[in-house]
Parts: sequence; structure tokens; C-alpha cells
Amino acid sequence: MATEYRILRNNMLDYVGSHKEGQFDVPSTLKSYFAGKGITLDEKDLRTVQQIIHEFYHEGIIIPGTKIQVNTINQSGTLHFPHYQLTDYGQNVIDNTEYQPYDPEGYLSRIKTDIPEIDEVIIRYLEEGLSCFRKSLLFAAAVMIGCAAEKGMLLLVEAYGNSLTDPREKQEYEKETKIFIISRKWNALWMRLEPLSPSLPKELREDLGTILERIFDLIRTTRNEAGHPMGKKIEKETMHANLLLFPIFCKRIYGLIRHFSPQ
Repeated sequence: MATEYRILRNNMLDYVGSHKEGQFDVPSTLKSYFAGKGITLDEKDLRTVQQIIHEFYHEGIIIPGTKIQVNTINQSGTLHFPHYQLTDYGQNVIDNTEYQPYDPEGYLSRIKTDIPEIDEVIIRYLEEGLSCFRKSLLFAAAVMIGCAAEKGMLLLVEAYGNSLTDPREKQEYEKETKIFIISRKWNALWMRLEPLSPSLPKELREDLGTILERIFDLIRTTRNEAGHPMGKKIEKETMHANLLLFPIFCKRIYGLIRHFSPQ
């Protein structure tokens, strides 16, 4: 019976993380490595592993060949597979294991565990954003993750408004947040939330401006650069960073929603 793709891919990430350079000898080295993990690779698994190796190359996690020694006159290295090296970007991917964008199923499972009440709209945008990121469709990924972040912010804007008890204050807030533009909604919320921050529980007020304002601005700016025909390139490293920051942002959003919602 073939091994689940996600299991093979995650183990291959572990493999290249612990073998930063070397060569892929699928029938022997990798079979032996997986056997040590309690996994017996069949013929279909081996083909999937080969596919994963090529995915790692296209994703910029590895490059083919051996290291070129600049000061060596007669360099005998290669520039092709089966030899490979882990890239600096690949090392960054390996180091960030809590939320792994290259494991969409695990990423989504983790965020649903951390935020059980997370809105289904956020999940749908995340699903497509992660899929686009894996396929290097970076403009599309930026728009999807930006929409997921915006939905979270809209939920917080609404939750805060619902918590207001003074009729005049509530009416003024609703008037300011009725406008469609998300930046105006966010500004209306932040001008009220920031003065309240000292009274918030420690886990909610700590780094509040950084997590809400700066992360949201980063994700929203990337979305705008992708969603408007400005011709600006979206770097893969930027999208990878946005996907690592998104759960931090989303967890704080939902912490505040709980705080402002009726018990």
C-alpha cells in the first residue's frame, strides 16, 4: 500500500535538513533512511519521492550539484543531479517547522487546533493561498493570504463594535466603519483599541501594535502589490514570511474577538 504523500514529503524535508549536501540514490540511500523511520517504500512511493525531489528544486529548497570551491584551480565538482545542496532559503524553510507552508494539510490542521472557532472563509482563502504558494503562483498566493487576513480584521472590527454599550459612541463607530475601504475600518478600530491596550490582558496587549498593525500592513501591502497591475515582482521569500506571520496575526485577532465578545 502506497505511503501518504504528506508523510513522504515531510520526511524528505527532514532528510534534506539533516543531509544539507550529498546525492540522491533513491533505491538505496533513501530506502534505508525511510526504513529507519519505519516506512517501507514500494515502487509507487519511490516515484513519489522522485517527484518530491523535483518539487524541492522548483521551490528553491535545493539546487543540483556540489559546492564550487572558489580557490580551487581544478574544480572536480558537478552541477547536476543526483548531487544536490540545500539553499539558504531551503534552510529557512527547514528551520520554521511550527507552521510549515510546504505542508498545507499540517498548516491548516495546526491553525484549526490553535483557533477552533476560525471562520471557514479564512480557511478557504488559506487553502488556496497555500496551494498557490506551493506552485509558485505568488501573485495569486499574495491575494489569497491578503483576503484571509482582511476577513480576520473585519471580524474583529465587528466584534469590537458589538461590544460598545454607549449608543452615541456605537453610532459614531458604525458610521466610520460602514465605508467599504478596509484601511478606513482598521484606522477607526485602532484609534480606539490602542488607548485601551494597557487595560487588556497581558497576552493580548503584548506587542499589540507589531502584531496587528505591522503584520496586517505587511500582508495587505503585498496583496495590493499583487492585486493591482503595477508590475512589481512578489518574492517567494516575502510570501513565505507572510505565511509564517499569518498564524501569529490570526491568533491575536481571535484572542481580541473573544475578549470583546459576550461570555
